[in-house]
Amino acid sequence: MIAKCGDNCICCARYLATQSGDIKELEKVKDLWVRLGLRTPDFPVRNMVCYGCRPENKCAYPEICSCVSTKGIENCGFCDEYPCKRINEVFARSDAFESQ
Repeated sequence: MIAKCGDNCICCARYLATQSGDIKELEKVKDLWVRLGLRTPDFPVRNMVCYGCRPENKCAYPEICSCVSTKGIENCGFCDEYPCKRINEVFARSDAFESQ
């Protein structure tokens, strides 16, 4: 399952914890995201649940989701402008997280 940004949901710890119903694993994901600055410590674990790209999800890349939805495409990989400034910023952010 490929997200709007092009991420593979099957490789996402948040998505996998949701699918398995493992709340302790979801709490670990939240703890990591708090350390990375993606969520605040008071963010409820129940709001970490993710079933893939849906409007009700609080995505780390809302500008990407909005752009993809506006263009009516499945994900960034289908965009004529790919790679654009927005997705390059996501790649740079992901690279920075990977090195932590």
